[in-house]
Amino acid sequence: MAEHRQHPRRFKLTIRITVVMTFIIATVLTASAALLLQYFFMQQMATENATERFNNLADKTSQLLNTIDSQAVETTRILASYPGLVNGNNVTKDARGIFSSLMLNRDMLYAIYVGLPNGDFYEVINLNSGDDVRKQLNADPEDRWVVVTIRGDEAQRSRTFEYYSSDFQLRFKRSEPSNYLSTIRPWFVNADKETIRKTDPYLFHNIQAPGQTYSKQLDSGAVIAVDIALSSMSDYLSQHELSDYGQVFLYRSTGELLASNLPSNEAILIPETRTPLDLTEEEKALIAESKRLTVSNERDWAPIDFSSSGQPKGYSIDYLSIIADMTGLKFDYINGYSWSELVAQYEAGQIDILQSVFDTGQSLYSGRFTDPFVNLPYSLVTKSGNVPITHIQQLNGKTVAIPEGWSIIQVVEQAFPEITIKKVPSTRAVFEAVSDGEAFAGLDVAEILHYVGERFFYNDVQYHDDIDFSPTPFPGALKILVSDKNQGLLSIFNKAIAHVSDEQKIALAHKWFLSKQQGLLSVPYSPLLDYAFQQSDQRQLKQTTLNGQDLYVYVSPFGSYGARKDYLGIVIPVKAVLSGAQEKVTWSLWMSIGVLLLLLPAPWLFASPIVAPIKKLAEENQKIRERQFDKLDIPDSFIREIDELGHSMEDMLAAIRQHEANQDRLMDSFIQLIAQAIDDKSHYTASHCERVPELAFMLAEQAETSLAPAFREFRFHSKE
Repeated sequence: MAEHRQHPRRFKLTIRITVVMTFIIATVLTASAALLLQYFFMQQMATENATERFNNLADKTSQLLNTIDSQAVETTRILASYPGLVNGNNVTKDARGIFSSLMLNRDMLYAIYVGLPNGDFYEVINLNSGDDVRKQLNADPEDRWVVVTIRGDEAQRSRTFEYYSSDFQLRFKRSEPSNYLSTIRPWFVNADKETIRKTDPYLFHNIQAPGQTYSKQLDSGAVIAVDIALSSMSDYLSQHELSDYGQVFLYRSTGELLASNLPSNEAILIPETRTPLDLTEEEKALIAESKRLTVSNERDWAPIDFSSSGQPKGYSIDYLSIIADMTGLKFDYINGYSWSELVAQYEAGQIDILQSVFDTGQSLYSGRFTDPFVNLPYSLVTKSGNVPITHIQQLNGKTVAIPEGWSIIQVVEQAFPEITIKKVPSTRAVFEAVSDGEAFAGLDVAEILHYVGERFFYNDVQYHDDIDFSPTPFPGALKILVSDKNQGLLSIFNKAIAHVSDEQKIALAHKWFLSKQQGLLSVPYSPLLDYAFQQSDQRQLKQTTLNGQDLYVYVSPFGSYGARKDYLGIVIPVKAVLSGAQEKVTWSLWMSIGVLLLLLPAPWLFASPIVAPIKKLAEENQKIRERQFDKLDIPDSFIREIDELGHSMEDMLAAIRQHEANQDRLMDSFIQLIAQAIDDKSHYTASHCERVPELAFMLAEQAETSLAPAFREFRFHSKE
């Protein structure tokens, strides 16, 4: 008998497990494809929805600003055409009612006022234009209007505040000395009779809050003006739903920030003064008698002294705040002017304190300097690729850009006559002159050059720090210049400067010289500027990576009064936009896994119509191997392949039976042939083979029917 072939033993799966695994794999593949498609389309829908929301915000913001513009322009135009509003150097009694009625349902309008040719001033303030307005003016909740009047000769000028209810019942009145002259204000100086002028953002004198003014000159020479407060626009942006997870900016094409939803409180706080300032009784009395001091505030000398959307900011502003806390002195900042204009107002007596000034040792200004409050090194900026510059004399024969009005210009011209000085309006103009090739280098304080270069994204430049000016002594210490009429305060300022602690100085340096997040002068992200000049990138979400974070940047232009275009910029994390889609896909994934686990018994049961008949066929196959042909029971199946397999087993069984029958006949033929040969061999053995089987059958029959103990269990079970 042939030896049964041995097959190598390998791990094999059952049919049921195979069916279940096939179901799981197919389900997972289908679910994965569905989830990927769902995520793709939901991501697309999320970005489209976000873009639509941003477009809506841009349109609403543009509509709001255009409405404010049109309201301010129309109000100014109506007032300019109103007959008899001004009579000589006096404002008519009707002005109060006219001004208030035009602002009654226009809360974005802060004030309407008239500046007279003699410098007098008449203003009606809308207290509903903002909470800060009411707070700054110390108005009560029942107050609705404040009328401010400034009049008098130079020595006797006074400012009067009158607080009125909605029906103009006078509640309170107060007066204070003032040196305010309307005729030197930007809105007065720039006004003309033909068109309505709109100022850049500046600090409103009465409330020390930023805003813009629309003005027009009257035939009498007086100027009618309408104010809007920029704080209202920042409040609008802060209250928008996008403020919860995105940064919103209103800015100019130059990058200058107009308004944003960023919190006004600085992240880095300056420590309070731990020990009180030791003042004499005379000094305390002098402080108590002093009026509010007007202090210069530059537009763009960041990070030392600048204004952002009209709000004073910078190292020196915080330093003066420390001095104010120590001494009790009160400061009102004047901005919106160039440095030369601020100096002119200081010399005219309109500004009491000129701050952040280098003492060159020359009598350029009236007044007296305080002790220095910070020392700053100088730096040069050139195009990239130049050899390092360590001494100013290396610039002999070259053109150097310096902000105009700066006191060091005269020092450079006298000490280094071979250097050509190009006077430019601002530190940013220094970079523009260098970039455009109009100047080889630009000179300014190192911190200011680095600050402006970083904030306005001048990348293709090279800085040359710690410039040597020897043997010429060069001023490096910033001081405060106190006007002659306030000389009694000089010792108080010096005491306060000496009393500023090292802890406070370190905090100031860290806030303004090391941190990149303080005092935004411009938009903090370069794509906002790039997309402002690329129309194809506007009004859509553009993904970028800034400071290692994936962000969407959106830029949309919006119109404003005049030809200038301003922009709305939104910077928002990608995850904030796609979080909804990701959350839904995650829920779908977990739900798919849960449903799959719940359905696992189903394929186990559904495999039975396959597994049961195959197992039955395996059992029947075993019967065939054991030659139990009569016990064979081939199952029927509604699965065609299994049913055909069963029929093939029946066909195989019939073939085996036919084969065995043929084998039996062949064997019988062999036996008969051999028996015939034996019988034919001799007459002695004739018919022997026929008789032997008959005798064998007779003996078997007798043995089977015998009751003898030896044959009691003897039986034949088949014919074979």
